[in-house]
Amino acid sequence: VARGDLTVIAEVKTRRTERFGHPFEAVDGRKLARLWRLAGAWASAHPALARGRRLRLDLIALTGPDPASARVEHLEDVG
Repeated sequence: VARGDLTVIAEVKTRRTERFGHPFEAVDGRKLARLWRLAGAWASAHPALARGRRLRLDLIALTGPDPASARVEHLEDVG
């Protein structure tokens, strides 16, 4: 998503239940580092789109058996 001088990279995690943990728990330091490397690779591959823009990493969690009625949580600027 691009807004003004900001491009947001979002990682979306889904779980039917929290029985095996909250969706955000699946994103550890190693995963965040990988997402930043991917964001950098995207910026390098699309210099005209990335030039002069800030990149921000957000996490989105969907919890529930049905995506249409799942609980949605959004963490901005996680890393």
